[in-house]
Amino acid sequence: MKTSDLIDWKCPRCGQMFYRVKDPGPQGVSHRCQDRRGFGDTIKATIEAATMGKVKTCSPCQRRREKLNQAVPFVEPTRFIKNEELVARATDIAAKIPPGSTIFAIARSGMIPASVIASLVHGDLHTVNIKDGSVEHCGSGLRKDDAQEIKTPYIVDDSAWSGSALSTAKEILLKKYGEPFKSAVIFCRSSAKKHVDLFSCIMNTHFFEWNIANTSFAENYVWDLDGTLCDDFMPFEDDDGIAYLRAMTKRIPTHFKPHRRPVNIVTARLDKYRQPTEKWLEDNGFNVANLHMGPWQTQAERTLSEIVMFKSEVIHNNDYKGLVESDREIAHRVYMNTGVWTICNTSGELFIPQGHK
Repeated sequence: MKTSDLIDWKCPRCGQMFYRVKDPGPQGVSHRCQDRRGFGDTIKATIEAATMGKVKTCSPCQRRREKLNQAVPFVEPTRFIKNEELVARATDIAAKIPPGSTIFAIARSGMIPASVIASLVHGDLHTVNIKDGSVEHCGSGLRKDDAQEIKTPYIVDDSAWSGSALSTAKEILLKKYGEPFKSAVIFCRSSAKKHVDLFSCIMNTHFFEWNIANTSFAENYVWDLDGTLCDDFMPFEDDDGIAYLRAMTKRIPTHFKPHRRPVNIVTARLDKYRQPTEKWLEDNGFNVANLHMGPWQTQAERTLSEIVMFKSEVIHNNDYKGLVESDREIAHRVYMNTGVWTICNTSGELFIPQGHK
């Protein structure tokens, strides 16, 4: 499935957003419509089912339902969060923040959502470094007064795991400005909800597209090359000959930039192309720990089943804990063979090992 085929879809009944999904048509995305937002909706659905819809909700009932939804929200399952979803959810959060509010981004993790929110509410953007306590103003542009007056300030991060980063940022800003700050995050863990004023959804575990290449566990993952770390070959380029070699030198790196630790790569390119592949990786700044290349002699031998078997064996033999793969079919079949964490970076799907939620 192409990324361009995916859409954002909002349920007209319960308001639940589904990001980067295949167009469901008039039937909509199958989900637990009435209780998706939280415990309040669960109670409402139970009453409606028990009374066959004869009991109508009143305004106080709706207010109590919203409070229960906020107090006990639905916990979304672990997912791979593509950049488009992060931006879309930040846009939704911006609608709940007063215009002209001053936005403070926790660097680096809060920079993407904070910049989106600050732009949409037309407020000043600052960064907060929780390591050294520094606060920097990012400028106001030519069309805005550069007075830096603090208005309805919000601290923004992409997620809240324990709430410690938000608490540290609040202490820094309270000491500097002498006033309390509200906080907004996109993804919030259940245990951190008490530290957050605004959040898009509760999700206890997630993988961010923007950060996956440089997380602490990335050194134990293995990465696909074509379609993941660089753009894929066009059919007319993949002739296993002169056109292929020429195209190999002109591949364009993607936004995945593993640089904190050496990267492990598994590719279906034939091993006879190792030298030009290694040169391209070196020229484009990749520090490679292991480069696993296809064992076949010809392109004709490189069938889909052979590629799946090859990549599965590489994962087994090297005890890799995860795979980032651009081809959805290969990603799913390798996951079925190995059971490791598997991310399809093109479709945004995450295949989760058994025993994990």
